Amino acid sequence: MKELIIECSRQEVIENLDKIITESIKKIVPESTDSYISKRSNRKKMLEKFGEKAFLDPDKLAFPVINKNGKYDCGLIYAARARALQWKGKKPGYQEIADKAEELYKEHNCSKKTHLKIHDIKENLELLDLLQNIL
Repeated sequence: MKELIIECSRQEVIENLDKIITESIKKIVPESTDSYISKRSNRKKMLEKFGEKAFLDPDKLAFPVINKNGKYDCGLIYAARARALQWKGKKPGYQEIADKAEELYKEHNCSKKTHLKIHDIKENLELLDLLQNIL
């Protein structure tokens, strides 16, 4: 399990929550995989080569769960779940995507996780576990 420790105030966490979640998720997906799937042309190739199972939202080429070798990637599955939960109340269909990711995570016996701790520097509090339901 990778750990990301951030020092900031509670207010800064609230104001930068999306950025904090995104940075935490990036720690779980290898750089080479992330750079490959970030290109739309590569995502199109993945869809052609591996079919709709490569994405949890294949119509939008979104939420990839298979790496460039065609194997399910626990880091990508975990990231897809976290990103979908991040947007579930804001965009329709994201809870279903999170549920699909959760099923794949269990089906493939994944154990990859990231652990995010926030240290409140203004109140000098102990490290606080945050976002347990998302990450």
